Amino acid sequence: MASSQYNSRVSLSSSDTLNQTPSFKPYPQPGNHSEIELQGLVEKGSGGHTYNTAGYPSSSYEVAQTPLSSFGKPSTYPTSPFAGEPEKSRPPLTSILYMPAFLLAAVGVAAAHHFFNRYLHSKTTETIPPVWAIRAGTAAAFAFKTVVAVAAGTAYVQRMWATLRKRTLTVEGIDALFGGASHVQNVFLSGELWKNAKLSLLMAFWLLILPLSAVFTPATLTVINSTSNNDTQCAVPSGDINNPAFANQFAVIDNGFYARPSPLLKRAAVQVLTGQEPSWPSPCGTNCSYNYQFQGLSLNCSEEDPELTSEISFGQTELYNAITMDRPDETGLYVSYLRLKWSSKGVPGFADSALFCVPWITTFDVAVNYNNSGQQITIKNSKKETFFGKPESGALPISMGEVTKVVFASLMDSVYDNLKGTLESTSGGTGTNYQIALSEFVEQSGSQQQLYQFKDVKAGIEKIMIQSSLSIMSLAAKFDPKLQAQSTCTLLNNTLVYDYKPFLLLVSYGAAIAIGVVSAVIGFQSIFGPNKGKPI
Repeated sequence: MASSQYNSRVSLSSSDTLNQTPSFKPYPQPGNHSEIELQGLVEKGSGGHTYNTAGYPSSSYEVAQTPLSSFGKPSTYPTSPFAGEPEKSRPPLTSILYMPAFLLAAVGVAAAHHFFNRYLHSKTTETIPPVWAIRAGTAAAFAFKTVVAVAAGTAYVQRMWATLRKRTLTVEGIDALFGGASHVQNVFLSGELWKNAKLSLLMAFWLLILPLSAVFTPATLTVINSTSNNDTQCAVPSGDINNPAFANQFAVIDNGFYARPSPLLKRAAVQVLTGQEPSWPSPCGTNCSYNYQFQGLSLNCSEEDPELTSEISFGQTELYNAITMDRPDETGLYVSYLRLKWSSKGVPGFADSALFCVPWITTFDVAVNYNNSGQQITIKNSKKETFFGKPESGALPISMGEVTKVVFASLMDSVYDNLKGTLESTSGGTGTNYQIALSEFVEQSGSQQQLYQFKDVKAGIEKIMIQSSLSIMSLAAKFDPKLQAQSTCTLLNNTLVYDYKPFLLLVSYGAAIAIGVVSAVIGFQSIFGPNKGKPI
């Protein structure tokens, strides 16, 4: 009997019996394979067949023998001498269930995350503390990423096995393909896989981008500041200054008649001139607003030709000059007009602009708003009622019904005192009023030739008179807090609430689920398709 390292011949005699056992005669040298002698094997049937090493009849079979190192280990796919095709293997149940089960889990996690965020939308942070809401959203995002990656990863492995059954790859290619589920980047560095495993590369790319779904979705739930309004009745400063006590506060009275502005009102006028806005305490708390009406003075200024203002002198060193002129109206009262001209470019002795301003008794509609930064007053509307004038002597009696006019006269004179006079480019000159340089419409220049520059003089002067009228309201509220009127106050409630924007969450999760579904289809095709084999 002859034998080789990998093949041996089997000799069967027709006289051998089935009860006899084969004998094994190993070579004494270490490392050689055993020689197998099968004796006494008789095939039942019509006649016997002899199998020997000399020659093979038509019914002879040759049996391959593996090395001793694997002898006795069953082959994964055993081949029977009497069967024409391999035995079919059955896919493990886990490989079949992983993909749909984890895809359904991904859908469930995505739905839970969406409905959780929608539940919190517009609710205050007192419902759930923001730190726990953020933790819950982050946990849901990472749970979704995990389950959808398991489904897609299982499908990738099925496709990997299908690729190995159909393609011939080198050891390096096989190693890169096996690393696709754990080290995705290695797959794209293998040129062999770009040629022979394009679909596996695509699935590996999907595995690479799936974790992005956990990056964007937690940010879809944020905390914002929401403002709600609540209207209520509250007591606000009435604006009624027809009170003899106020006349003594705002004006100097001489023998029962108005004489001049009080120091208090002159000080308030200077504060307005320098840009300080009047204010009074809030009647409704920190965050609230209300509207009210009051009467005050306003100036209606119109431009005129500087060449026609000969009444106003303008010296070689002057930059600004303003005077007042009294003229009677149709009722016999004298109206004090404010006339001024100035050099808009700040050139001494060259007046190129002029204004003519008339005082009006005006009804103001005012919106007052209080917030954390303080008080804000806005003039919503104003209605000019009539010119404001005084008797020719300028004396106004302090009597009921005339107190308002006394206060207005004191207000007008205090504003005019700040605006009248000249502003010169030198420290000399008579009648120089440097308070004008404190106003918002005068800017100090760094040039020696142009010490001052003027801007928006008309708007600035009109604003000064309105703000001075508001200062009367401020002082009256401080003098007599009980002098109030009912108004509707709007309370502004600032609340921290959750804000949910579902678009990014639905797109991110939807795209990831779509990748998982397509991957699962490819995975099932790899298991049950024409080239199916042993899956993991």
